[in-house]
Amino acid sequence: MSNKNPTQHNNLILKGKSLERVIEFSYLGLIIDQKLKFKGLFNYTYQSCIKKLININRKRKYLTEEITFSLINAIVFSILNYGIEIYYHHLNNEEQIKLENLFDFSLKIINSESKHTIKEKYKILNVEERFKYFAVKWINKHTCNNNQQNIFIKNEKKYETRNTNAFKHFNFKKLAGVNSMFNKGLKEYHLIIPKIKKTNNESDFKKSLKRTILELN
Repeated sequence: MSNKNPTQHNNLILKGKSLERVIEFSYLGLIIDQKLKFKGLFNYTYQSCIKKLININRKRKYLTEEITFSLINAIVFSILNYGIEIYYHHLNNEEQIKLENLFDFSLKIINSESKHTIKEKYKILNVEERFKYFAVKWINKHTCNNNQQNIFIKNEKKYETRNTNAFKHFNFKKLAGVNSMFNKGLKEYHLIIPKIKKTNNESDFKKSLKRTILELN
């Protein structure tokens, strides 16, 4: 998916070839626009989720609560989750509220009790908590993987120094950088990771991470 920008720009040349300039582009299912506002991705995510929720709600009387939760978790939350660590903090306040309202609607479909009761019962992460979960999980994976370059650690030398595990400071001046996972996600990482017991087991780490995020909120 791509939309050509009618505005003329200076040509960008890579390896002797002129690059086509577009307003937005779909990469691995993520719709990325030239200003990193993610409005196209937001619209796609929101519309896809709301349509599926409406369909599930129409059939709700034939479903048990547990099956309803499983359906929403599998076919709605999976869409909401995809790339949320990248796009969430680039959305404006109105768009974030619409996603939270969508989340509240999903809880109401599962059961008409208070959303807090259902959230606690099934240990469901809300939209902002999902950003924290996936951002911290991604950062942790890349700080613990010795087989690839670490973009967060200051000192990647093999010998130990006082600053071996010190994190880089990203001094972003533009809003896109300030709202990025490298800034927002890293702040959450600093807050959450110290509260999690160290483990090399990925499954145990994800369970502990989710539990910690729920407890903090």
